[in-house]
Amino acid sequence: MKISSIITLLFLTSANLGIVAPQKNEYIKIMHTGASSSKYIAPLIISKIKPDIALSKQEEEFLREMQKTRQITKEDYLNILYRFVVTDEETYSSTLSFIEDTSKYYTNDVNINPPNSSENFTIVTHDKMYDLYWKYKYQFLTKLAGYLTKKKCDQKVINKIINYK
Repeated sequence: MKISSIITLLFLTSANLGIVAPQKNEYIKIMHTGASSSKYIAPLIISKIKPDIALSKQEEEFLREMQKTRQITKEDYLNILYRFVVTDEETYSSTLSFIEDTSKYYTNDVNINPPNSSENFTIVTHDKMYDLYWKYKYQFLTKLAGYLTKKKCDQKVINKIINYK
C-alpha cells in the first residue's frame, strides 16, 4: 500500500472516531511600526493557544549571547520581546470581528500615515494587515476595549488592550 493511501485511510478513519485536528497557530498581533522611539514597544499578541514564534537569525544570535551570561530560555526571551495573552474562542473571535468590521480607524486614500511618525501601528491577523491611522490609535484601542467589555469578554485581554502603548 502506498504511503499516500495509508495517510488518506488514517484521515478518513480518524474523522469517524471524533479525533480533532490541532488548532492552527493563529493570532492577532498589534505592533508598533513607526519611527524608532527611545522606548521599545513590544507587540501585543492575542491568541487561543500560546503561539510558536520562530526567532530570526539575529534574535537567535542575541539569545545565544545572552545565554552566555545568564540563565534564559527561548520562552523567557520571547516573553521579553512580546506581550502574550491567551484567551478563549469568544474573546478571540470578537476581537477579530471588531478589527475586520471597523475600517474607519485604518489608513486609506485620505488618512495617510506620515513615514516619520512614531505613532504608526499595524494589526496583523492570520490573513490580513491593517495600518492604524496614527491619529486614531488611542480611539481604536479604547473602542475595542469597550466593545469587548460590552460583550463580557476576557478581562485580561481588555486590560492588555487598555494598557497597550
